[in-house]
Amino acid sequence: MIGWIVALSFTGTLLFIAVTFGAQVLVGTTATWKQLLRAAFKELLVFGIVTPVWPLFWLLGEVYRSSAEDVRTPEERGPPVVLLHGYLMNRTNWIWLGPRLASLGIGPLYGTSYFSPQSLDRSAEHLARFVDDVRAREGAERVDILAHSLGGVVARHYIEHLGGASRVRRVVTIATPYRGTIWAWLVFGGARSALMRHAVEPTSHPGGVPFFSIWSRSDNIVVPATSSALAHDATNGADIIFDDIGHGALLFSPRVADAVADCLRRRSDGPIR
Repeated sequence: MIGWIVALSFTGTLLFIAVTFGAQVLVGTTATWKQLLRAAFKELLVFGIVTPVWPLFWLLGEVYRSSAEDVRTPEERGPPVVLLHGYLMNRTNWIWLGPRLASLGIGPLYGTSYFSPQSLDRSAEHLARFVDDVRAREGAERVDILAHSLGGVVARHYIEHLGGASRVRRVVTIATPYRGTIWAWLVFGGARSALMRHAVEPTSHPGGVPFFSIWSRSDNIVVPATSSALAHDATNGADIIFDDIGHGALLFSPRVADAVADCLRRRSDGPIR
């Protein structure tokens, strides 16, 4: 019986990956076949990591701290970082990237879990409370936010509509569908409208807060992948683009970790060099 369940789960995962990556091809991605196949393989591996730990969000991912924090000044450390997951996920998504960033001297990093199918307003209200808790805990005036997928939309809503602009220094998003995704029709709950495709042009400084978008041309969930771009020509310095990494695997990539660290360390908001 267990063998059948495992076989069906593996088959379903393969089908999901084939269909979602195929959709990116149909809409006209600029990624090559080799890049897409590489991304699909990585995504399959990530499914094997994320699925077993998903139920452990009560135990994992609350805080990641660097051993170098005690020897660095607050100016050298920067603000604490709030980690915000995407749709149907929880803070266990950060079990690799959180420690990796801490090892690079970023942090402390605080993960939270919220009920992602709820309305955008409620998710942003959860974020507002969590940000205030982190600020109080760390004695910090502002925080940085690192968000994946839907989490980036929630962060932007918080900044634009719930006073977050005065509490957030900068936001780094990973695979956030600013202009929506074709898969939004599969989303249930109030989050669906936030993920529907639309023509609203995102900005790299909503509410005066600098945003940086890390995304991949091989993203199998953000379709088209360019929905994650903060500029149509992606030359404004706020877009960091990869070619061969899928939606979930972006959270398990050393290259992405280095890009996130660069965004959070910089003292200015100009282009990454």
